[in-house]
Amino acid sequence: MPCALLVLSGIGLIISGIFPTDAPGAPETGTGALHTLAFLVTLFPLILTYPLAALLLRREPGFRAHALVTALMPLVVFGLLFVFVGFGSEAGDPLYGVGGLVQRALIVVAFGWITVTGWRLLARSTGR
Repeated sequence: MPCALLVLSGIGLIISGIFPTDAPGAPETGTGALHTLAFLVTLFPLILTYPLAALLLRREPGFRAHALVTALMPLVVFGLLFVFVGFGSEAGDPLYGVGGLVQRALIVVAFGWITVTGWRLLARSTGR
């Protein structure tokens, strides 16, 4: 199940890359709306993946701490998403000046987990 959610998230990421976002302050366009929708299709399956993966990882030797961090990932990602959407994504928002940084932090944290988890699982499987 986590793999299917990761595939869905990846598809959303590809679609998000195909459709550009609207310029800040510009009226919403169809492509901008598709970009935003694709972003949600990217993020929400990923958020669902974390607790499912945590359940699987906790059974793996040497992954107990990683499983705990994985279980906490939805809180971190939702928190960053809340800060970005609520306070930094629209002109006039109090964090608008750093909204792009908040968004990039959200992306790094959300997808960084995939990278770190993949490296750890690969290292374990190759005996490194």
